[in-house]
Amino acid sequence: MILNFCVYENWISKSPFNRVRNLKVQNKGFNFLNRSEISRLLNANRDNQPVYALLLIALNTGLRSGEICGLCWDAIDFDTGLIHIKRSMSKYGLNDRTKTNQIRFIPMNSTLKSYFNKIRRNKTHEVFIIVDKNGKPFDPSHISNRLFKKARELAEVKNVRFHDLRHTYASHFMMNNGNVYELQKILGHTKIDMTQKYAHLSPGHLIKAVNTVQFSATSENEFPDSFQSRLKVVK
Repeated sequence: MILNFCVYENWISKSPFNRVRNLKVQNKGFNFLNRSEISRLLNANRDNQPVYALLLIALNTGLRSGEICGLCWDAIDFDTGLIHIKRSMSKYGLNDRTKTNQIRFIPMNSTLKSYFNKIRRNKTHEVFIIVDKNGKPFDPSHISNRLFKKARELAEVKNVRFHDLRHTYASHFMMNNGNVYELQKILGHTKIDMTQKYAHLSPGHLIKAVNTVQFSATSENEFPDSFQSRLKVVK
């Protein structure tokens, strides 16, 4: 990219990497929690606010850590049951855009809608949904290494990252017969290839296709009459 930029600016005549092939990136897969581990994680941290809020939102929406930390009350539409994802928090502060610069809407399930209704009665901040004990929004870079590590150890679940809760949501979405194209919109992936890695977890995605093509030895009498008539024309 640097050398291509230099070519564009006419600083060099051509890039020496023009004929170099891109390296193939190995798909290393991803980690996600099973139902038992999810239950242990939530129950062990149930009284540990605001960590419980971070876990609950992540597991029920698949949002990125920056999107969760940047959630404001004006993004929650209780009438339509949708969360308006239009901001993201970073170590530099709140950004009025997401990682992919896309605005999207996430449906709230009954668990999350009930939880938001419960905590808005006793807001700890007028703008942000989740804040620390000092009343300040969280820095996403601190969640995985600090808060989530303690929460995970308390629940005695395997060593996963906070970002793996996003994988957990996506995996269980597909395992419960979710649609990969709907998941793409929820996760905010710009390309379907990014979402396709979860498709194999759908219990029906191969079963539906198994009878699409099938062959066997048959006699002419086994074909339907309409097909027999077409065979005679061909002959």
